[in-house]
Formats: sequence, C-alpha cells, structure tokens
Amino acid sequence: YLTTRDIISYAITKEAEAGRATTSGGVFLSFEHLLEEELRSAFGPVIDRLAANGIDLTKRPIEVAPIAHYHMGGIRVNSRMETRVLGLYAAGEAVGGANGANRLSGNALVEAFVFGERAGRFSAIYATGKQRGWSNKSGIRHLDSLNNLISCKHSDDGEHAELGQIWAELQNLMWINVGVLRTGLKLEKTLLRLRSIRANLE
Repeated sequence: YLTTRDIISYAITKEAEAGRATTSGGVFLSFEHLLEEELRSAFGPVIDRLAANGIDLTKRPIEVAPIAHYHMGGIRVNSRMETRVLGLYAAGEAVGGANGANRLSGNALVEAFVFGERAGRFSAIYATGKQRGWSNKSGIRHLDSLNNLISCKHSDDGEHAELGQIWAELQNLMWINVGVLRTGLKLEKTLLRLRSIRANLE
C-alpha cells in the first residue's frame, strides 16, 4: 500500500489485460494482513469514510481500478494560459504540460494557485478590453456551430450518430489507447481516429 499510484495503476491494468480482472474491470485489493493501526497511519480519515459505507478494510478486500490518474490535462495553453479558443483560459490539472507523462503527487494545489492566478490575471485584462453586451453576429456563429454538431455525420460511411455515441467512442479511445499502457502505435491509431471524427464533424 506504500507503492506509488502510477505503479499500482500499471499493475492493475496488466492484470486486466491478462484476463484476470473482475467483471467491472478492476482487481481486488486486500489489507487483511495489516493491523488497523497501520491502515490508519497510511490512510487516516479514509478508513472512517469507508466504514460509514459498510466497508471494513481489515475484514474484506475491496475492488479497485485506475480511473483518471493518467487522463488529466491535455488543454494546450500559452504562457498567458490562453487556449486556442478566443477568450477561453485554462489552468490546473485541465492543462497539459506541467506534469509530463506522469502526474506528480501533491502538486495539484500549488499548480492551481500558480497557474490559476495567471489565468485569472490575463483573462481579466482580456475582459476589460471588450465591449459588454450580446452580439447577434457572434451568437449566430456559435449557434451555427452547435447545429453542425447536432446534425453531424459521425461514422465513416456517413451514417448519423448521436453526440452521446461520439462521446462514448472518445472515452473508449482514451481509456484503451491513451491510458496507463499507452504505446506509440496506440497513440498513432488514436490520432488517426480523432482526425476522422473531426473531419466528419466539419
């Protein structure tokens, strides 16, 4: 239980790929060999939160699986925290680049403070230079974009698909190919599919 989260995520995923996962895609983790004092020292108030839900780590194993450890970040920003969408700023764990290929433990708050302040400062500068109020021209342009999404042709054969189907495919692509066990080949396949989806949306 003292192993780092990235190593544990890797081990769980390897077990799943080998066909030894639970029906939910996770594995069972047992602490039954440890004393309660050791568990409290390691997990603190988590023990009480689990107990409140009828889970006693000292008496039975729990089902675990990696979720978002390798899926945070990704929004590209410049030094002013500007995205490629005019007027949209991003910071914290939504942004790619601060952690590299792995997420460092314990730096989320510092990252949010440092880059959140920067995003807020530059977004305020941007906002003060803009005229307040609604622009019909701008609104119509965005409504047209939404209508294009709603009526999009998702599949390669031109069949109509609901946005929920596209969302589900994107989730599946990211989970399988861009998650814990990612390779160059998996990333290339994902990029090709993403380009295809984007082309169909346009």
